[in-house]
Amino acid sequence: MKKVLLAGLAALLLVAGCSSSGGSSSKPSGLNDNPGTGPYMGVGSIPPLPRPSFTLLTDDNKPYSFAKQTDGKTTLLFFGYTRCPDICPATMADIGVALRGLPASVSSKVTVVFVSTDVKHDIGPIIARWLQSFSAGTHATFVGLYGSQP
Repeated sequence: MKKVLLAGLAALLLVAGCSSSGGSSSKPSGLNDNPGTGPYMGVGSIPPLPRPSFTLLTDDNKPYSFAKQTDGKTTLLFFGYTRCPDICPATMADIGVALRGLPASVSSKVTVVFVSTDVKHDIGPIIARWLQSFSAGTHATFVGLYGSQP
């Protein structure tokens, strides 16, 4: 048991050391389009992929042109459904946790767009109620979208 505990602690320290930002303790000051710096660190597509263009209905039944209404905004786009038993709520919960960990000045500039893939069940009020579970305590804008099957 002691060996397992020590191995776990060693792995934790290794991960912590690998994720270090070189000792800098400065807080993010704002949004940055460079994928390797700023408050959002990660790997980006160079050149960036074009923003998809589609129009669906919001959870309050208004048309929402994704490309137009998210232009110039940091946007997280997620496709899923509200009755999903595992991946969808886990991913949305992770997004909520991440957003609550950001300064309000940064998270307030983020738009999370959830597009339902369950056209028979997910309508406005259902999506709105589901998204409230993940948006609570964040300063981000959460938008729920749905459509119909052609």
